[in-house]
Amino acid sequence: MRFNARYGCNTCEQKTKKSNQPIEVRNNNNEIVLRRKRVFLFQETMAPLRKGRRMDLQGELAERRKKSRKGVLGPAVVSKIPLFDRAKCICAEYLHLVALGVVKSLLTLFFFTPGPWYIGDKVAEMDKFMSAISVPDFVKRLPRGISQFKHWKGSEFRNFLLFYSCPVFKDRLPDDYFQHWLLLVQAMYILLQERISHTELKSAELMLRSFVRDYKKLYGENTYTYNLHTLLHVCTLVKRWGPMWATSAFIFENFNGFISAHLHGTKHLAKELINNIRIAMGVTLLDNIVNGHPVFRSRTQTTKALSYPFEVQKLTNEEKFVINSANFGRFLLYDRVQIRGEIYTAKPYDNGKKRGNSYVQLEGEQANTIYGQVSVFIKAGNEQKFALVNVLKMDHVNVFIHTEGRFVIKNLKPFKYTENLITVPVESIKTKVLKIGMYLGIRPNTVEVNL
Repeated sequence: MRFNARYGCNTCEQKTKKSNQPIEVRNNNNEIVLRRKRVFLFQETMAPLRKGRRMDLQGELAERRKKSRKGVLGPAVVSKIPLFDRAKCICAEYLHLVALGVVKSLLTLFFFTPGPWYIGDKVAEMDKFMSAISVPDFVKRLPRGISQFKHWKGSEFRNFLLFYSCPVFKDRLPDDYFQHWLLLVQAMYILLQERISHTELKSAELMLRSFVRDYKKLYGENTYTYNLHTLLHVCTLVKRWGPMWATSAFIFENFNGFISAHLHGTKHLAKELINNIRIAMGVTLLDNIVNGHPVFRSRTQTTKALSYPFEVQKLTNEEKFVINSANFGRFLLYDRVQIRGEIYTAKPYDNGKKRGNSYVQLEGEQANTIYGQVSVFIKAGNEQKFALVNVLKMDHVNVFIHTEGRFVIKNLKPFKYTENLITVPVESIKTKVLKIGMYLGIRPNTVEVNL
């Protein structure tokens, strides 16, 4: 049955209940009446998960009685497929569940709905903060201000959740609501990683249960929607199908845009679409053969300069001293290079631009991670390539901490600038990071290329 029916959950058999808080709605005569909506109230003991054989029996019973049974309307043809389990074939994906579901609903409350959570009067200062964010090129959409909220796409809601929201909400969103928000941020970061340990999965499950449990106290029981209830099953779905990016609808939505961009005429659309996609796919295939697919580029260690040599006179005295101390002999300087198929830039190149690819994560000694900003790239006389990096010091005082759960938000690292300059081989550059105010944003995986 539909998601708002008595038994509308695809994953479990929890029964919805009518809320005790009536809401105003308009009836067929356009009159305002009070009605109690059906909601998925939080239960300490979760309802039993659906099982394929049980759903088949419920379908047979529903067909005989001409009445649904625990939400099942009748038999399903797909159950005749060998080894097919109709209870496990449905997998909620996080574009619509989280980004366009829970996150969008919460932000609508924060910015447009009166209540103790309301921060709509601070939109102007939040817009100013977001306009100053310079993002790397793996973030396809530049951050737009809250004033453009109604035009945000799904990827913008995701990026706001993972990267921008905590610095933006800091000292603006009331603490109880901010602490509640941190639960969702950390849980989603864990579930979007390339590798998830059993301990991390258990932690994410506890965070999401706490998030859903406290929702009623903060926002009222009318907000217990199907999307919110489904968060309780996300970890189960990750166990079945893998990290959330593996079942994401982003790639399908992205391809819808690809298809629409290849239709130009008004007649014979199918033929035009097939021909244009065949040409586009052929170009992509040729590019992959010549340059390697982005997923596999990390296997190649090639590095090449993408700019003219950089003038030594543009360096500071401290930078000149460190480079001369390295005894490179003859060398050339560059402010833009390609490493393992990805473009990295130096600090001078990023100045005044909306995109910045100069903040990086380095492989440190003894499994230590070093973060810094590239000042310039160096090509020594022996063809070796180095990067002059301004090391950033981690500011442990300003970390985002969930006080009750006693966990730190791992993907947002506060930092301070230092005068420590080091030269490192370009191979030690692991990945790019985002700079959001005085925080560094770490992406959960390198598989998603449509951030």
